[in-house]
Amino acid sequence: MTGRSLLRSVLPAALVLAALAAPAGAQRRAPSLSSLRTAPGVTSPLPSAPRVQAEREPGVPLLVGGGIGGGLAGLVAGAYLGYGVELGQSGCHDEELCGLGGALLGAALGEALLLPYGVHLADRSRGSYGRTFLASFGTGAAGLLLLGATGEAAGELWWAVPVAQIAAAVAVERRTARRRTSIHPVQP
Repeated sequence: MTGRSLLRSVLPAALVLAALAAPAGAQRRAPSLSSLRTAPGVTSPLPSAPRVQAEREPGVPLLVGGGIGGGLAGLVAGAYLGYGVELGQSGCHDEELCGLGGALLGAALGEALLLPYGVHLADRSRGSYGRTFLASFGTGAAGLLLLGATGEAAGELWWAVPVAQIAAAVAVERRTARRRTSIHPVQP
């Protein structure tokens, strides 16, 4: 299978999966019972309407799991697509390491895009994906630069980069989610 035919067969499936995973922005929520209350002294349409509790935040383990799942999915899918693109463009089929550069670049890009998206989806899209992405990407880039500067010790500390990326993504996602819910309270 050539790189172009591989890309043609994988790209539509990836687009469909991305469309299914994206939150539907056009959906509206029904008003809560507490929003139906009227001003004091005015007869309420629901005189004994109970107060609705605010939506609970997802826990940190759920967000970490979303980051791990998103990062692994991006790593695998990016490597697969990068390998196919390099084979299709370079035309090399007899070389031993043909496609390795594309696979590595694709894996890095896929992980950088989908790790923060996994955290964002696990948080029910309440925060800001853009800010979460920037925090995760900046942390990953700084970590790789630091590992490059350490030389031989980089082989033992490679795992610290994705851990730091997940920590940064979770922190920023939770902060932006709290800020958004304080400005626009969530009504179940």
